[in-house]
Amino acid sequence: MTRRSIGIGLFFWRYFLTFSHKETLPTGLVPQGWFMPFVFATIAALLVLGLIELGTWAWVVSLATVAVGFVAPLLLSQTWRMACTLIVPAVLAGVIWTFKVGAGTRIAPTLVVAFICIVITSFGLLRQNVDWRRLPLLIPFSMYWIAVALSYFPAVSKMHWARGLLETSLGYGFFLLGYGYLQNRAQLRSLLKLVVVVVVVTVLFGLVQLWLLDYLHGLIPLLYDEMDTYWVYHWAEPGRMVANWAHPSYLGAIINLAAPIALCYYLESERLQLKYLFAYCLLGFGVVMTSTRTPIVAFVISSAFLVVLLRKNMSRLVLPLFGFLLLGGFAAPFVISSIQRFDLSDPDNQATVVGRAEGRYAAYLLFLEHPLRGVGSRNYQDVVFIADPNAQGETHNVFIEEAAETGLMGVVPFIALLYLAFRGDFRRLRECPRDLRAISYALFAACIAIVIECFAENSLLVWQISSLFWLFRGISVAIRTRQGSLCAPALADQPLAH
Repeated sequence: MTRRSIGIGLFFWRYFLTFSHKETLPTGLVPQGWFMPFVFATIAALLVLGLIELGTWAWVVSLATVAVGFVAPLLLSQTWRMACTLIVPAVLAGVIWTFKVGAGTRIAPTLVVAFICIVITSFGLLRQNVDWRRLPLLIPFSMYWIAVALSYFPAVSKMHWARGLLETSLGYGFFLLGYGYLQNRAQLRSLLKLVVVVVVVTVLFGLVQLWLLDYLHGLIPLLYDEMDTYWVYHWAEPGRMVANWAHPSYLGAIINLAAPIALCYYLESERLQLKYLFAYCLLGFGVVMTSTRTPIVAFVISSAFLVVLLRKNMSRLVLPLFGFLLLGGFAAPFVISSIQRFDLSDPDNQATVVGRAEGRYAAYLLFLEHPLRGVGSRNYQDVVFIADPNAQGETHNVFIEEAAETGLMGVVPFIALLYLAFRGDFRRLRECPRDLRAISYALFAACIAIVIECFAENSLLVWQISSLFWLFRGISVAIRTRQGSLCAPALADQPLAH
């Protein structure tokens, strides 16, 4: 089998070398100069089939190898378009079809898709005349990445540590995608509108899943694995919406990233755009349906931030308020249930607050025991469960959990990274037109909502939320540092040379 596969591989190699410079069908599928990745991927796939016993995984790996080789040149030539059609939808797919790797590490297939795409697009910058020393946030991100890497030594679960390292790398990859490949306002609008549309569809799907769950017994096992299926039913019982996410707070964070964009387009459009009003009201209703305190508070604060920054068309705010009243009356029992979550005199709410405070204090004590390198990236739950299987598994505070997992070496550059990522937002936008300034304010409000959540949730420790957060930060930095090129209309879809 091996000899036959190698023979087939050599045949394809000779064929592709012979016709790679002709206008044949295979070479026409990929840009000039990037035919070889597809060749190497095909040969690697044949070797996989030859060296591994034929089975499901052999075919999956082989097809994935060919797909990577085929997608690579397309990503490198049409990066922003592929970001809109492949990377962002993959991020927003949530926990659909999650599978386990190793000792309980759960991976979403879309994590693999997003990581491969980001690696390819980041590699695309190497083909450009890029001065890596001038890339923004490179030094703080590198320091944070090194701290995460060094937390390998005290880590109990090396698999969870590897996931933490991968997700940290993914964050800067998304930042580079937003900063290095954004060319013009048309690209930016298409991406942001896609985010709003996908999140609106997610909320609608979540409402259908919540209200018709009893009729979807055959569909739910096809979408989620056994553990996620349990959580879908667990959160649906008290009437809390999760859609395609494992926890209502994750859905709330995703909504908070999209809601300021819809509100911005509604307030700033020259004509009254009711579709953006509908999107914003539906997203606000979706946050309420999660019955999660922190995302609701972050939603209100980020919306208020954006209204203050825009200072235009304030009379249009009457319609969103009226829309919220209609939606609130339509689903009054669910809204009342969400409001009751803020009643700290309720015994259940008191128990939740006390339990989270105890979890944060336990993480603080763990940090004092391991102040330099922590207990290992993404290893906090492993350490806690080893000590006490019934203990609180999450700190509900990103900063305290980062301190416990990566020590001072990690939490200090992490905080510095957030500070530097937002510092540029306070520069005045003098050359940009009004609509680009408004988009910049919307991105600021969306990211501020996530930072607010980090004080009471684990938002930035969820790779999907973190990826969109850093994508928005990369776009914000691009708007501030390349005002001239982004303000002028352009049709090119290639990375900018720095």
